[in-house]
Amino acid sequence: MAEPTELLGGLKAPLSEYGANENAWPGLVQSDGTNNQSVAAGSIAVNLTGKYSSLGGTVAGTYPNGTITGTMGSNSRASGQTITFATTNGGQLWDCTGGTVNQKFRPQACRAAAAAPNP
Repeated sequence: MAEPTELLGGLKAPLSEYGANENAWPGLVQSDGTNNQSVAAGSIAVNLTGKYSSLGGTVAGTYPNGTITGTMGSNSRASGQTITFATTNGGQLWDCTGGTVNQKFRPQACRAAAAAPNP
């Protein structure tokens, strides 16, 4: 699950920059791989396809609070499962523990903290 997390994490900087400049989050448009692509105002073109995974991405929330959610494509063993990055400060800090992907498949930094056992 490192590759999908890296693909989605690659959106943090451009989203943070857009949010800081526009005081809003952009929409995401799948890149067609060319430099000639026309993208509507309020959107940015992204490529969320790697060697082993493909994600469908969405951005939600009202700036500065927001989430980026990537849904695993059908060419993945985790098809339909999600990874979510969340911010409450315009993208200065992101938390990647959200989503439905099993904790054991996530990079260490994106695993939810285990609850302390009751004595």
